[in-house]
Amino acid sequence: MVLDHVCLLPGGVRPLFIFEERYRQMLDHALRTDRMFGIVEQRRDGRFRPVFCACLVAASVLAADGTSRLILHGVQRVRITGWAQETPFRIAEIEPVVTQHGTGEEAARLAAEVLDLLEHAQMPEAPENLQMLKKLLTNKSPEQVCDLVASVVVKRFVVQRSILEEVSLPRRFDTLIRELERPGTL
Repeated sequence: MVLDHVCLLPGGVRPLFIFEERYRQMLDHALRTDRMFGIVEQRRDGRFRPVFCACLVAASVLAADGTSRLILHGVQRVRITGWAQETPFRIAEIEPVVTQHGTGEEAARLAAEVLDLLEHAQMPEAPENLQMLKKLLTNKSPEQVCDLVASVVVKRFVVQRSILEEVSLPRRFDTLIRELERPGTL
């Protein structure tokens, strides 16, 4: 599905409303096959950004008028390698994006730095959300910590997209930490 300024990261969750006929057909196909769905962004030059998050349709409710409300759950970074189908809706040929983790010590240190930033965050408008996020992050890998925090806390689309497209986990963390340290983020 082509949507501008929508980014989903692995582990993230996003509600979606389906009303266009071609996307109704796409959803029907996904529900009849592997329940996988993707949201890609189209560039100004008409090309698609090649990296997106493959999503599982975790829930789908069909209304009497044929529209649907979905909950998508981000599963994995993937790259478009071609198109298996273009009409009436696109089906991408994809390959996994392999994360370059760096050293285990570096990834663990960066994850701990993010968790420390969250620990000291002041979110007076929604302190319970921060507490729930901290519980969700318990026993997660550094990569999962990075993606989940970026999904929940980062509001700027360009930053989320940068984290999605980056293959290096240390550079993802650097982007996330810079965003968390930005005034007004936490």
